[in-house]
Amino acid sequence: MEGFLGTGTIFIVGDQPSTAPGGPAHPHRRAFYDLLAEEGAGDSHLTDLYKSRGPAGELRKGTAPKDFDEHRKVFRTEVELLEPPTILVLGKDAYNLLLTHTPELNGILKWVWHFGAVRQH
Repeated sequence: MEGFLGTGTIFIVGDQPSTAPGGPAHPHRRAFYDLLAEEGAGDSHLTDLYKSRGPAGELRKGTAPKDFDEHRKVFRTEVELLEPPTILVLGKDAYNLLLTHTPELNGILKWVWHFGAVRQH
């Protein structure tokens, strides 16, 4: 599964791409992608509000990067093109950013745990 390629009706968004090593094979990502596939949601659209990689939580510090508006425009274009009835937002950081920076979407945003917060035992 790859982000930005999903054609399904499920739209999932995070705050920004991770800098964590491992790519799609990382255990947290693998658990997330495999769960989506098992639940028939392997064609979900996966994206981020801010498109550049950065340390986790960097955007919540309150100072938006100089190019933030450009990233927000790209995100809004994705929403306009796909017209999702609901947007599942991964984690509180992403949810709060979206509430603040895309207020027009507040009625369709639904907060869910970020897959990185889940620990396999």
